[in-house]
Amino acid sequence: MIRMKTSRVHLLALFLMLAVNVSAQKTFKNPILPGFHPDPSLCRVGDDYYMVTSSFEWFPGLPVFHSKDLVNWEQIGHVLNRPSQLQMKDGLKASWGLWAPTIRYHNGLYYVICTATGCGGNFFVTAKKPEGPYSEPIFIKDAPGIDPSLFFDDDGKAWYCGSINGNDKTPPRRYPAEDRIYIQQLDLATGKFIGERHIVSSGYAINSPYAEAPHIYKINGKYYLMIAEGGTWEDHAVSIFTADQVTGPYTPFICNPVLTHRHLGNDIDITTIGHADWVQTQNGDWYAVMLGVRPVNGYNMLGRETFLTPVSFQANSQSLTRELAGF
Repeated sequence: MIRMKTSRVHLLALFLMLAVNVSAQKTFKNPILPGFHPDPSLCRVGDDYYMVTSSFEWFPGLPVFHSKDLVNWEQIGHVLNRPSQLQMKDGLKASWGLWAPTIRYHNGLYYVICTATGCGGNFFVTAKKPEGPYSEPIFIKDAPGIDPSLFFDDDGKAWYCGSINGNDKTPPRRYPAEDRIYIQQLDLATGKFIGERHIVSSGYAINSPYAEAPHIYKINGKYYLMIAEGGTWEDHAVSIFTADQVTGPYTPFICNPVLTHRHLGNDIDITTIGHADWVQTQNGDWYAVMLGVRPVNGYNMLGRETFLTPVSFQANSQSLTRELAGF
């Protein structure tokens, strides 16, 4: 069972914030997907939840899971289960292949977008049912970088959000490991970009490394950009940015990172917390899934696993109090 530790931090801010709520009514056992299940992404359709995780060089690729309660999950299929959808190259490096999928539901279709590292680049597929069958992939030819995500705005426009480094049609890095989050409108019928590309963040600090895993949400008229940063090991973290328009400018939250274990040292029971995705329940509650590692005597025995935590948005015109969760 997760051991929860609390601390209070007094903040001054004038906008909604994300906070991990450790006083939730329900308790549950973490990880919700034990073993090798990194980079989780999920969506809700009615009373059902669907989640996908990375599968790297393994095929069939991108397992799909179903749950009624966010805690108990059953695998119902794979996104990529036909050789025509993805052909892994001979000699593909270990841990290359399928990175960081995102699953979303829009107008009767399930969309899964992902990076095929070393074997095609960024692509998306669609299906009428979450278990598939999924379509042949549409590769987005002019989408550099990794960790793509789709956001469907209220006006029906689809937006692509991804992570790009200094070697792909961007100015040189200003500091080592500077990655940038970019947003651009996407034509889903053709897989081609529309209009201008917007570089919206390099992380919350002056020299934050490895900004990646972006997701965009629209909550009460405000756009939220959630990213991972710090790299996918002990320095992993989740940060939040807000904007009044989908293309920004995005303002970093005053108390970033909103979720991390890097300040707890490498000997903590669970390390590497990051790469998160949110979902709202049919009752209006919010939860986040993220990856984490349970080291044993300094060794990573089970890889990156999927964890769950409740989320609360708290705001006050004068001040905000945040509860930080320790696992």
